[in-house]
Amino acid sequence: MKINIPKPCAENYDNMSPTDLGKMCEVCNTEVVDFTNWKTKDIVTYIQESNKKVCGRLKPLQVSEKRKTKLTPWLKAAGIISLLSFSKPLFSQANKQKEIIVNGNVRSNLGEIINHGYVTYNYNIDTTRIDSNGNFRIKLKKSQFNNPLNIEVSALGYETQIIELKSKTNLTIVLEQPWIGEVVVEPISRIKPIKKFLEKLKPLK
Repeated sequence: MKINIPKPCAENYDNMSPTDLGKMCEVCNTEVVDFTNWKTKDIVTYIQESNKKVCGRLKPLQVSEKRKTKLTPWLKAAGIISLLSFSKPLFSQANKQKEIIVNGNVRSNLGEIINHGYVTYNYNIDTTRIDSNGNFRIKLKKSQFNNPLNIEVSALGYETQIIELKSKTNLTIVLEQPWIGEVVVEPISRIKPIKKFLEKLKPLK
């Protein structure tokens, strides 16, 4: 069995009132069960034992059939630029200048700007705020380049990302937002995989 949210809801989970199992949506007067830390088998059991539809909150990785998000042209270009920055070794630059500036831009998995949240890193206990344009900047001293830089990006309503930085100075960080909506249990279809396997077999001569 697999779980899915066929029609994700646009309501803001963070603005809902807390309940024992999650939060209460005042728009449809339904409890939204927070399944983000549940195992799939436990979610399936809960839904099957319920006598009514179940509205829940799931991480994107929990959903069996992942949706392909259409990224904006800007986000695609930013991703390419971010990958190209691997060609600029971060540690080698430390020999030419006293400090390195790491620039980052934070977006949601739908390509929207995330203009709130914090960035922490293992070189300093201080935190850096994400500005109104979704950007942040970290200044690093030359003496700090002996260890990898671990960056933790967090924003309310999104999954926290932890990145180990070794060579990139320009980052595009995508934060996933958990889905909410009616959770359904679907049987796993084995017909398509078998059909594809049979199509690959060559007929005997």
